Amino acid sequence: MKHTGQFTSAYHRNYPLTEFARAGENLARADAGGEYSYDCITEVCFEDRAALDAMFAALADPRIGPVIAADEDEFIDKASMRALLCETTSREQP
Repeated sequence: MKHTGQFTSAYHRNYPLTEFARAGENLARADAGGEYSYDCITEVCFEDRAALDAMFAALADPRIGPVIAADEDEFIDKASMRALLCETTSREQP
């Protein structure tokens, strides 16, 4: 967050609760032993595409990119990491 936090509007780490996820095992892709192939879903939100592009530009900076990569090496299995670009929609509760 030190290097990229100024570009984000929200940051959440979501940890699956196995007891609730079991009802949707096919969607969650639990293995036969009930284990999941992930331990966290990280959600990073941006006000607009320009903010996302600015964050990627910062990550490409040769002074910042290697620092972020070294930190990620401490806790992320990059071979199993997946990234999705999503659009959020909302609706008011009745």
